[in-house]
Amino acid sequence: MFKIKSQGVFVIALLFFTSCVSTNISSKGKTPSWVTETEHEYTKNNLCAVGIATTLDQANSIAISNIGKIIKQKIESEITVVNSEKLNSTGNAELSSSMNQIVRTSALIDNLVGVEIAETWIDRDGNYYSLAILNKAKTYLYYSQKISENEKIIKENINLTTSDKDKFYIYGKLQNAVNLALDNESYLDVIYAVNKASYTVTAKTMTKSNDIENIASDFARKISITISGLENEERIKNYFYKYFTSKGFSVNAPQQDYVFEIDMKIENTSSKVNNDEKNQSINNVVKKNEEVKEKSVNKSESGNVNESHE
Repeated sequence: MFKIKSQGVFVIALLFFTSCVSTNISSKGKTPSWVTETEHEYTKNNLCAVGIATTLDQANSIAISNIGKIIKQKIESEITVVNSEKLNSTGNAELSSSMNQIVRTSALIDNLVGVEIAETWIDRDGNYYSLAILNKAKTYLYYSQKISENEKIIKENINLTTSDKDKFYIYGKLQNAVNLALDNESYLDVIYAVNKASYTVTAKTMTKSNDIENIASDFARKISITISGLENEERIKNYFYKYFTSKGFSVNAPQQDYVFEIDMKIENTSSKVNNDEKNQSINNVVKKNEEVKEKSVNKSESGNVNESHE
């Protein structure tokens, strides 16, 4: 475990977020090794991907996109192995949870920071080649720091369950902790792709989102809610009853902590539009009357001026 002072974090973030897009296009000499070889000087410390297109901008975009595809392939491969092991041992692969995590991580990768265009090249036929790189050490440092920061907040939020603060406030903080844990799991996926050796060590420092959801559900059982209002709309009340009970809340218990009052208003939107049009028409009439009045005043003043000259 390591700590970085705020000044250091700023410097690291500045270096990490700075995108270096090369404008010096090489077109002389032999073909660069990064175009023809899978292993070259850049692969030692980076994930690398090449983009090929008829314009430089397109080649850059394709190269950056290919970095994301490499990470996704590594992650999906690992999830497939894990699910296969679970299926063999328990008969339940929990595929829905894994697919949700893939979707969440994919959204993160689509906006991945730290990707740089290291080199570009143009061949004799006018095709552009771009080399995109993602530094493994910087990426690991950045996302491990994000995990550490989130984990601190997660633990603080969980510790609130033993405090005397408002119960709904605490429940909201637990939901926040769940979201932070889900973010951390996506960050961990990226770490797996760039530093597999540190994946397990980092994972052991994290609180799982499923564990926090269980804590939130247990805490919700301590909160009793009474649903009131809409006495003749049992279907709507029943919807809210099912929602709260699915989250673990004690609903309509004899002793109540909170009253959830439902109110519903049905409004004719077409009448509202007609009223708006009517108001606009009135405003137009008033505006025209004011313009006519102003013209009359101006004309009168003009007449007075002429009379004075006579």
